[in-house]
Amino acid sequence: MTKRIVDGVAIIDVRGTVRFGPESNLLHETILAAFEKGSRGILVNLAALDRFDSSGLGSLVSAYASITRKGGVVKLLSPAPRVAELLKTTNTAGLFEILTDEKIAVASFSTP
Repeated sequence: MTKRIVDGVAIIDVRGTVRFGPESNLLHETILAAFEKGSRGILVNLAALDRFDSSGLGSLVSAYASITRKGGVVKLLSPAPRVAELLKTTNTAGLFEILTDEKIAVASFSTP
């Protein structure tokens, strides 16, 4: 997982596998840390995420809930097909604004 800032938006690039255990904890902690360091807009890039289980999804939803309660915004960028399917089958896709273009996604944080 890597974090970068583009126009004030924290982009978290998630790669590889996020499953039960340290990986899902790291996802949750990385998202929350970006918010705590001042980024009110968090874009989680899931394009290179190969494996994602219900624990990883739980960590993502938990971070989303924590941040939105505090006035932040979490959006998803380009979920890989398996991730998109998990979001759809668990009815959690509706929680997130899901975008497919990074430039448009970053700009969407400044649009009222």
